[in-house]
Amino acid sequence: MSKRKKSVQKPPRLHRNQPATVSKPSLTKRKQQETVARRKLASGNKVPKSQAGPQYHESQQILCVGEGNFSFARALVRTLEGLGQNLFATAYDARDTVDAKYQEGGDPVSEIIEELQDCDVTLCYAVDATQLAKTLQVASKKQHVRNLPQVFDRIIFNFPHVGLGIKDQDINVQKNQQMLSSFFFSVCEVLKAAEKPQW
Repeated sequence: MSKRKKSVQKPPRLHRNQPATVSKPSLTKRKQQETVARRKLASGNKVPKSQAGPQYHESQQILCVGEGNFSFARALVRTLEGLGQNLFATAYDARDTVDAKYQEGGDPVSEIIEELQDCDVTLCYAVDATQLAKTLQVASKKQHVRNLPQVFDRIIFNFPHVGLGIKDQDINVQKNQQMLSSFFFSVCEVLKAAEKPQW
């Protein structure tokens, strides 16, 4: 009997700059990477720009609801380099109430509003975040807003609260929960269908 040698394949020689593995990651591996990236975004950890992408872009129809003195809308339009033609900022209060409430401290609301108007941002007053479709339509008619879209790419509600000033914490929590629930149902009528994230 002759003994046969087992043939052992030697790994191919790698050049200095050649990576050790050249196969593409499997589909499950990619999904795991996407999940990790999403979790990092949600937790506030920085994700490389190539993965995170911009949250807001001047071509998106963006609706800001519940703006008090419109300072977030101003910050956003500055981020968009003054291109505010697709930015729509709303306040729950009427214009005269906004003017009266937010003249104290920081920049007067009149200066903020003037800057937003100079950047072509559309402002609407008396818009209820829990009834967006209805109150946006009414506000746009009363305030002669002609370019208000039916649906938006992004809807931002920065500091949702009912503002009742009730001392009873349990009642405050309950009222805020009701408001948020109504807001989420309301958003369904005016938010575009979600696109698959680009990771």
